[in-house]
Amino acid sequence: MRKIVLAIIVLLLAVPALATVRIDAIDEGGGVVRIDYTSDEPNKVIGFALLIDVNGANITDVNEYLKGESTASKRGYGIFLDPFGGVEIDLDGNLIGRLWGSSVSDSQQPGAAGTGIGTNKVIAEMGALHYPPGDTEANAPGDSGTLCWVTVSGNCSMSIIPEDTFRIGVTLSNGRSSADNGPPVDVNAPGYDGRPAFDIIFDKCFPGSPSGNTWPNWNEYDYWVAAGEPPCWCAKAFAEGYPKYGYQCKGDADGDFTGKDQLGKREWAGFNDYQILAALWQKKDNDPNFFNHPRAYCADLDHAFTGKDVDGKREWVGFGDWQVLAANWQLKDNDPNGDDMTVDCFGTAASSAPYKP
Repeated sequence: MRKIVLAIIVLLLAVPALATVRIDAIDEGGGVVRIDYTSDEPNKVIGFALLIDVNGANITDVNEYLKGESTASKRGYGIFLDPFGGVEIDLDGNLIGRLWGSSVSDSQQPGAAGTGIGTNKVIAEMGALHYPPGDTEANAPGDSGTLCWVTVSGNCSMSIIPEDTFRIGVTLSNGRSSADNGPPVDVNAPGYDGRPAFDIIFDKCFPGSPSGNTWPNWNEYDYWVAAGEPPCWCAKAFAEGYPKYGYQCKGDADGDFTGKDQLGKREWAGFNDYQILAALWQKKDNDPNFFNHPRAYCADLDHAFTGKDVDGKREWVGFGDWQVLAANWQLKDNDPNGDDMTVDCFGTAASSAPYKP
């Protein structure tokens, strides 16, 4: 009997414990889905390569939680491994001069044909870089957190599959991964390994409904639809992946503030917003300088155009937008002057808590 018990103990010690890495999709409304992870493994996850596949809609944007190194103040996976859109790392572990780029794999890469923003599939590749490199170091990613936000164009279902045919899938610091045979890292994710996909019920992020009128008797919602439903007009806008309250209608064309991230220190209408409005001033909506600008419709602060409702006749950035910017110029977010910066465009009180998690 002692020999049998001893043999069982040796066998248990020889087989590594099955790690579980859970990937969750959380519907935040307006077509925005937050992708979180949780791991119960003592060895840290060092990188993710995930095929995000939606059925019934397209993926219009991916905003990463972190760009850059993982630090004690902000831990996570901010190194993007795609050689076209991500960073390059030499054999000594040094970053080669390149911006952080995007986690979305380029469609030219192996296994990525037909994927990308504007399609129903993306491959998101992200890893962790921190120093010192140990799993228990304060700068290492946490055992749970957010990877990114994915924006979809309508009602759909989402599956998240480890991409370990051409990429790392889900890989731990001890080298084990979701592609291993004995045993693999167990990944619990929507639509993977027989699990149900995650259903997304798309609700429009801008409040209201169509007026039913013809132009020029439109309401604000009609103008939002005519502008292509820009997310920056909505209550929840994104700046470098951080959810924030919406001050776009009060001068925030760039989706960010200046000053400190403290109540009464944030200025939502400043020089960056001025530069965006100046670049788009009276540009027609068939002008490449307008429609190729990443913040084009975000500069339409008064939510209306001048000119005729005909392609090439609409000017989305005009005198009304300058008046909005001037009224709120460099006002702090506890200032009741201007358009009342104590609340955002939707009446939500400015928060004393940091906007950046």
